[in-house]
Amino acid sequence: MERLATNRIPRDKAAQFRNFEYVKALQEDAAMGNFKWSETEKKIARRAFDSALKRECAAVMEKLKGLAVTAEKPEDIWAIHDYLTDQRKVIDGKYDYRYSQLIIVFGRLLMEKWIEDTDLEGLNEEKLQAIHRIATF
Repeated sequence: MERLATNRIPRDKAAQFRNFEYVKALQEDAAMGNFKWSETEKKIARRAFDSALKRECAAVMEKLKGLAVTAEKPEDIWAIHDYLTDQRKVIDGKYDYRYSQLIIVFGRLLMEKWIEDTDLEGLNEEKLQAIHRIATF
């Protein structure tokens, strides 16, 4: 039956759709608290989360320095302000340390390369698989 539903969709689109459905299910599982975090995993998660936030803020700071150095006109001040406002919104929306959201957050951070697999070593296999699935979406 699935073959009939997807045979008109190019293969890559069908795979993308299945992956989307899987990621959606993972997000629902995570949001419902279906992933339990041991004390060790909580420490690993906190360390990975804080490291990623520090790296991303350092990148924002580096860009800010470049913008400040090249600022010549009064309008440049407002461009810097707009940049910082946008980055604050992005960072505030991305970094959510609720355990129900960490799988999704880590998937995104891994995809964006703010964390690496080594930052997540020690999490159980089910969590790592879910994180990688979201990261490859």
